[in-house]
Amino acid sequence: MKRTHKTASSGIPKTLQPGHCIFWKRQIYRITALDPETALLIHVEIIPTGEQSQLALTELFATSQTEEDAPLFASSLDDLYTLMETSTPSLPEASPDALPETYVFKAQVIVQVVEMVMRLVREDERRAQKEAWSRTGAIQRALATCNGTTRRIQIKDTTQEHILHVGLSTYYKYERLYRTYAGDATRIAASFRRATFRQTLMSQAQLHFTDLCLLLYYGNTRSTKQRVYQLAQEILDHQTQGYWIDPERCGKAVPEKIVDSTA
Repeated sequence: MKRTHKTASSGIPKTLQPGHCIFWKRQIYRITALDPETALLIHVEIIPTGEQSQLALTELFATSQTEEDAPLFASSLDDLYTLMETSTPSLPEASPDALPETYVFKAQVIVQVVEMVMRLVREDERRAQKEAWSRTGAIQRALATCNGTTRRIQIKDTTQEHILHVGLSTYYKYERLYRTYAGDATRIAASFRRATFRQTLMSQAQLHFTDLCLLLYYGNTRSTKQRVYQLAQEILDHQTQGYWIDPERCGKAVPEKIVDSTA
């Protein structure tokens, strides 16, 4: 699933009223009341947890914020979601073919679950009309409807079936991923990769030791890889007792003859 978005400015609203919604620093707020003591403070409900909090207008409208951190305002939650999608910054491209199928599969499940729950929550809110309504309760009802159903997930040329079993806390994680990557399943899948993807997991000390052994025994001799490995093991076992210099802590001035090259 791939979507194209354009950048939109947040804009400063002329008024803020209870019921208006704000997206700021990757968090959604719904205004519940204006502070009667000071015009610079608003009471808000954090979406979707329902936690009560306060926001200072001096922070919301701070001029030092980057465009990415600038708040978005809307008169309703649906309008805010629409604004969030059109305001999503461009994200790096990712190819599904370069990702593990398990990642792509999970991302497809996340997108389908969130879009299904969001649709059911909107229908639930419309049915409530003027009655007391809780988004958390609506999400729970939507999950009760979704759980146990079978979804078809398309992965390349094959279709797999998946029975949904999603709890409330898991759904909140799914929704954050969906919002962060604008519902793009490929980018959601790419986010599952570790931060050090395509980078070595070896420490600088391990890399330094490996480089030294290769220079001493492999580059300048006819030693086999197995023999170089044996020599490296002997250095650690008999000369350094398993220790090695860490260039990050000891600096770059590492003695060249730290080990006996004739070992």
